[in-house]
Amino acid sequence: MNSRNILLGACTLAILAFSGCISVPSEIVQLHQKEMDIANELQRTHLALVDSYVDERLLVFEDFYFNEYGPKYLANWKAAFKSVKGREYDETTDFGTLHPDLVVEYQEKTKPIEDLRAQLKDSVKAAYAQFQQSHAGTHAWLLSAKKLDKQRRASTNRLLAAVKPDLSLESIDRKIAEIQNQLNPN
Repeated sequence: MNSRNILLGACTLAILAFSGCISVPSEIVQLHQKEMDIANELQRTHLALVDSYVDERLLVFEDFYFNEYGPKYLANWKAAFKSVKGREYDETTDFGTLHPDLVVEYQEKTKPIEDLRAQLKDSVKAAYAQFQQSHAGTHAWLLSAKKLDKQRRASTNRLLAAVKPDLSLESIDRKIAEIQNQLNPN
């Protein structure tokens, strides 16, 4: 063996040893994108869950509001109406006066619940935005590693071809595939 081949062999081993073990199959990049798609669907589902839960709790509140609180509110409102107008409340003619007051009262009572809904949704969106930002960074790294892996393989192949023309990383891959086919003749 001449010194040139020894030097090339040593360089090849050094490149393999120091180039790192970064290897990113294309399936990983695809899987990573699928993970992002799933996360986007989860975000949509979590936001819908918040809405559904708050809507359900509002229905419970509305039942209380109109069946328990409403009659007491109406009695107090009628008493205030009589003291202001000097006559009894007449449902057929005075309902237009009661209804806006009742709606405003309802909106005032449900505003904190709607505020909580908005805060919960903002919190879910913020958590997913943080995940998406982290995911984007990882995705960029995977693409960079995939590109680096291609460059590393090409560089290693050139060095191996200089040492022995029929020796390359692809020849190793082909040999492994050949052995696997022999072991699994489907």
